[in-house]
Amino acid sequence: MCLESAIGVEHDAVTLAIILAESITPLMLVGVRTPRILISASACKVLNDGELRAAMRHETAHSRSRDNLKKAILNCLPFPGMASLEEAWREASELSADDGGIEP
Repeated sequence: MCLESAIGVEHDAVTLAIILAESITPLMLVGVRTPRILISASACKVLNDGELRAAMRHETAHSRSRDNLKKAILNCLPFPGMASLEEAWREASELSADDGGIEP
């Protein structure tokens, strides 16, 4: 499993796992009970320090909002005709996390 080679770091009460792999999304939040931010080696190469910090704040905002739990519930309990509402929620959660990624 890729987490075995990860380096754990605490950032705003969310565990960051720096993965030395090129094939995963540059940054992503994984997990529901104990969310972790996975950061690929390619993200560390491409993003400068400020961009990387902003991306981590964005993913931390998703964690604080429990967005992965909400996504899991939406995926497990589909309702007919709710696709547009689900898409609107996903867009709103991304915009909210974008706001959380901006430094005060």
